[in-house]
Amino acid sequence: MTIELYFSLGLLIFGLIVIAIVTEHYIVTHWVKKDSLLMKTLKSFEKRHPDICDNEDTFYCFFKRNLFTKH
Repeated sequence: MTIELYFSLGLLIFGLIVIAIVTEHYIVTHWVKKDSLLMKTLKSFEKRHPDICDNEDTFYCFFKRNLFTKH
């Protein structure tokens, strides 16, 4: 009986891993591509707040961009 339990759990874990990989692939291909609504929103936020974002996709949160550089 324990072998059947281990086999069932192994199949369940394998199935969950496959589902996670397929879901990740779907999210990356449909939500994070250049023309997606998410990327357009992030780009518009970047344009509105140039002090906390830069072109290399670095988010500076509560600091100004050049605060930690030597002058």
